[in-house]
Amino acid sequence: MHFNFFGHVKGRYNRSEEPLATTVEEAKAVVDHLLTTSPSEEDTQVVVSRSDTVDGIEVIVDPGTGYVTLSWSGYLQSKNPTPFADAPLIAHNYDDDPLIHMARSSYVSVEVAREALYQYVETGGQPTAVEWEPQVFEVYELPGWVADEPEEARHFVLIEPSGVDGGGPARQ
Repeated sequence: MHFNFFGHVKGRYNRSEEPLATTVEEAKAVVDHLLTTSPSEEDTQVVVSRSDTVDGIEVIVDPGTGYVTLSWSGYLQSKNPTPFADAPLIAHNYDDDPLIHMARSSYVSVEVAREALYQYVETGGQPTAVEWEPQVFEVYELPGWVADEPEEARHFVLIEPSGVDGGGPARQ
């Protein structure tokens, strides 16, 4: 078995065909590296996968706060029952127009994220260490394609431009 960490790891791009770990212990060490941050680093956006399952976890780590958001197989996101008042607004993909941001209510502590990621690398199953909810994104305006697929609008929450919605500052 091998573990892939596909995406941007602290500013360095890692391709999926470059497994960074072949044992659970090695995978846990990579997880620890992903979750260790300093404010001067770029955010980490990576998908963690195992070679023996189709499900994976997308991980986004904000280096300024250390908060982590998780996405299970692209349809569920981590849920923080008491969201952080200073949760960041980080774009899911900086190529989107308009930018689509991860929901600030999805950011959890490093400790919760570590436990969930350890569970995943050990079992390949959906972690129980974190609460999950249907994935939604925060946007300043709905993407144009939503007009053609109105049922998809349920996956978006509009952000108040003044920032009075209680979230952290927008990062571009």
